[in-house]
Amino acid sequence: MNYRALSVFSLKRKKELRNSIQGELVCQYATDGYLTLLMDVVSTGREMTKEEIDFNKQYRKMLENNVIDQSELEVLRPMMMEEHGWEIQRLRECDLQPVFERIAQYNEHKDEERKAFGLFQLKK
Repeated sequence: MNYRALSVFSLKRKKELRNSIQGELVCQYATDGYLTLLMDVVSTGREMTKEEIDFNKQYRKMLENNVIDQSELEVLRPMMMEEHGWEIQRLRECDLQPVFERIAQYNEHKDEERKAFGLFQLKK
């Protein structure tokens, strides 16, 4: 293999890796969006918008299969690029810690409510 062919191969591989990483980031941001949406709806009792319902259905479909195929990823990609395109283009990892902390706080609060009403307690 000559140097030029090797260089083209390297550029092609770099692009494939970048696309793969961006796909993973789309999934990370979708997970954050999904969990945040669920927490918003559960904690406030508000109704979801049509766009939120569509996103929820698409993400739940992925969860049911436990596999993300390319067509599902391509449906989520525009949604996530609209909201997080800057971060995804720059390969910035999504910080899921705040939403996990919010879920933990919500569960602790609900556990306290259950204790106050004498209802069952969540097993830890």
